Amino acid sequence: MVFRSEGRTIYFEECQENVENTGRILMSLEREGYVFKSFTVDGRKGIKQYLKSHYPDMPIQHCLFHQKAAITRYLTGRPKTECGMELKELIQTLGTTDRTAFEAAFKSLKQRFAAF
Repeated sequence: MVFRSEGRTIYFEECQENVENTGRILMSLEREGYVFKSFTVDGRKGIKQYLKSHYPDMPIQHCLFHQKAAITRYLTGRPKTECGMELKELIQTLGTTDRTAFEAAFKSLKQRFAAF
């Protein structure tokens, strides 16, 4: 597991990525004086639930790399349909566009391909 802050690694351990280890490491980092402002996770539901229950006011986001990877698994590497190609193109804008613009483009895509 890797924990980073301001572009540098503050903790690294080769271990199972699970709730128990996450909690143990976070408590250790807090004891060392680290204060968390947000969490970026790879999508594991148990860890996300743990963070929500132990840090209820903390922003939690899904890692952009893992978001893109999950969507690509469903789309395939080379989608054949117009909808799939446009969705793949839209997904490539994750991280380079703001939330409002992305959501508007996604809503438009959903409306145009509602029957699909």
